[in-house]
Amino acid sequence: MQIKRLFPLKKINIENITINDLYDRLFSITKDRGFKKKTLGIIDGWPIIIFYRKIDKNKPSILFSSCFHGNEIAGCLGIINFLENAPEDLFNSVNVSFMPIVNPTGLELNRRKNKWGENPNRGFCHLSSNKTKISKEGLILESNVALITALAKDCFVSLHEDPDFEYYYLYTYERDTEPSEWSFRLKNTLESIFTPIPKKLADYLFVNMASSIVFKCCDGSFEDLLFHLGVPLTATTETPGQLPLKKRVQANSAIIASVIRYIRKKERL
Repeated sequence: MQIKRLFPLKKINIENITINDLYDRLFSITKDRGFKKKTLGIIDGWPIIIFYRKIDKNKPSILFSSCFHGNEIAGCLGIINFLENAPEDLFNSVNVSFMPIVNPTGLELNRRKNKWGENPNRGFCHLSSNKTKISKEGLILESNVALITALAKDCFVSLHEDPDFEYYYLYTYERDTEPSEWSFRLKNTLESIFTPIPKKLADYLFVNMASSIVFKCCDGSFEDLLFHLGVPLTATTETPGQLPLKKRVQANSAIIASVIRYIRKKERL
């Protein structure tokens, strides 16, 4: 399949990207690659959409998300870049779905929280210890959780950034009692591109210095919820927002490819 490059990396300029650009490119490239779309809900006029292909119940299912926080754009651009360039064989033995813009009002305003000051990635579980109220976006996700867990049956990865740092770290969830092959697969992908977080920052963020991983963090996030709902492998990757956008976009695209290859290989064992 010949994929037209709709969004050349060399022309990306963060100041010139609008939310309309992102939706337009997502609609175009997903249509070109044979994806359907389902609108989960509308936030202030903007849709929260899942893009998916026909689901084969005999194949593992992976869901990728991005833009839970509106000032973390490289995940969404990484999804676009991946869809523009990924070989078709990556889709042959897995069901891959995308939820690229979870927080459209935050994205429009280029800020972490939504238009109403709510954090779309908190308030889903552990409510006795996490007092953050679920957001408007969270309520939409919650009302569609059966569909989402089906599309993320085997794996869910949320592509985040940390705008304050030039180092990477990540959150992982898996059934093992300590980080194993799943967690280290993501770590190695990130570390092939970025520098791990140093000790003084790792201590502040509760990151394990030896692995750059925060493991099974009960923070009430959406990835935390999906893990507790039975998705066996979930993660949040934190690419360094202080580094050039092009590098972060390429990294997120590489993360998607790496995860698909890992799940595909795991299924064949």
